[in-house]
Amino acid sequence: MPTLYLTEDYALVRRDSEDCLLVQIPERRAKDGATPSPARKERIPLIKIDEVVVLGEVTLTASALHLLLERNIEITFMGHYGQFKGRLSPPFSKNAILRMAQYRAHADMAIRCELARRFVIGKLTNQRTMLQRYNRRQSDSEMGQAIEQIAMLLHQLAALPLAQAHGVHRLAGGDNRIAGTPLETILGMEGAGSAAYFRCFGKLLTYREQWPFAGRVKRPPLIQSTRSSVSAIPCSPIRLPARCNWSALTTLWGTCIAPSMAVLP
Repeated sequence: MPTLYLTEDYALVRRDSEDCLLVQIPERRAKDGATPSPARKERIPLIKIDEVVVLGEVTLTASALHLLLERNIEITFMGHYGQFKGRLSPPFSKNAILRMAQYRAHADMAIRCELARRFVIGKLTNQRTMLQRYNRRQSDSEMGQAIEQIAMLLHQLAALPLAQAHGVHRLAGGDNRIAGTPLETILGMEGAGSAAYFRCFGKLLTYREQWPFAGRVKRPPLIQSTRSSVSAIPCSPIRLPARCNWSALTTLWGTCIAPSMAVLP
């Protein structure tokens, strides 16, 4: 799901056409003798985004908001440090039958387990594929072990019996009542597979000096240096360094991070 992050303070976002936004970014004053950043304009085709995240002092005109909502694009507002402030959402689907089916699926542990298994199989399959592509070019023993571990987990997930889930009482509410269910096992397998993948993730990066990856960080800070850059990119709104290597970033996002996200097989 492509997300547009608006992070430039005092930027103005307005409607440019029926299918495009215009982002006007003001000139930045130089600090400590640094070269000032000139004012510029960026056109954003709406076909390329599914969600907008506004971070800090960014202004959206009413016509821009209306256009986004008409295209079923949700707008989330956050503070300078990523604190959630609120959300503007388009009207929900009026398909009541679909909503009822979703609620029934959530309350039925057997269906939840089957869906979770499919999601995790899709995620681990993508992660294994990324490691295999690298390993075909440069044989690496550690990566080979990770590939074998993920393959074993995929086999175990496919063979995991879910019959016991049918005997579990229907959930009254909440997502924390999974102890002793197959869902708990599925989550554990997902964690083991991701741990194996991210042990080798740094080797997938083309620009290792500029984008070092020592390990995963649960709550990475907004990017202040390249030390935390890789961990911050996929999980939080970020302001990239003024002198970042955009070619490296494109390679990093397009070939390493995005394909590892969970999809149905």
